[in-house]
Amino acid sequence: MRVLVTGGSGFVGYKLVKKFQKIATVGYTVCSNSCQIHNATKFQVDLRENDTIRQAILKFAPDIVIHCAAETDVDVCEFKPERAWEINVEGTRDVVLHAEAVGAKIVLLSTSFVFDGELDHYGPEDKPNPSNVYGETKLAAEQAVIQSCAPGLILRTDQPFGWSEKWQTDTMVEWVLNQLIRDEPFPVFQDWWNCPTFIDDLAQMTLSLALNEHRGIYHCVGSEYVSRYQWANLIADVFNLNKQIILKGQSNNSELPAARPNVHLRNSKMRAATGIKIHSLRESTRKLQDVANKSNQLF
Repeated sequence: MRVLVTGGSGFVGYKLVKKFQKIATVGYTVCSNSCQIHNATKFQVDLRENDTIRQAILKFAPDIVIHCAAETDVDVCEFKPERAWEINVEGTRDVVLHAEAVGAKIVLLSTSFVFDGELDHYGPEDKPNPSNVYGETKLAAEQAVIQSCAPGLILRTDQPFGWSEKWQTDTMVEWVLNQLIRDEPFPVFQDWWNCPTFIDDLAQMTLSLALNEHRGIYHCVGSEYVSRYQWANLIADVFNLNKQIILKGQSNNSELPAARPNVHLRNSKMRAATGIKIHSLRESTRKLQDVANKSNQLF
């Protein structure tokens, strides 16, 4: 079996490359990053250049394309909507087109931001209504997969976290730990809510759904819906650091350009399909603590 992961240098893409390497021949794409992954084939691909996508897919001839590459900075998308559309929508359409040509299954990593947060919770069958440009582009990317002739799978996730590689942006856990070890008061938004997703769980969900005959939309998220403030306090508890310096913040004081809806995704369809036991937020944070202790990792 041959699996191509687009965006293989990113946090999610990199973890999926490492996960699928255990069972498949894996290729991965990068854009500006020079990341080298042992025993995997690298392709230089810019989603704004159709020919680079075509060459990578036709040359590697994958059985499965896992499409992680995207412009995921919500505020950048808001400032530069044409660029976001070009990368997230037109780029996805090209990936789908060339995946169809080689008969590959398409797995798209999508987002909770396809919803506006007006409902208490959302299942995969609920009607999307994005409230920012990023969500609009990801919803259009989903439609490209749904309308494809190739087998399609859409996995919506939310706030993946874990230990990142040195060239990647810090995840929420790492950001909070870096703030805590400075031992100076810092605010964390109490009005932003998410279903944080442990990266090991997300990789296992993706593997299980991609390898079987599953189609359609699944919500691949953790089972707890928490505020960023609550999450930060849990991280401090697990790592036995001073949570008294975590202050209650409000996002409306930050003047961020893009709206961040509070979206509670239900993962019951995914759990029924895969039988995967999702780690609790505390369990997964303890696993990260164990890794840090064993490697004497500094935050």
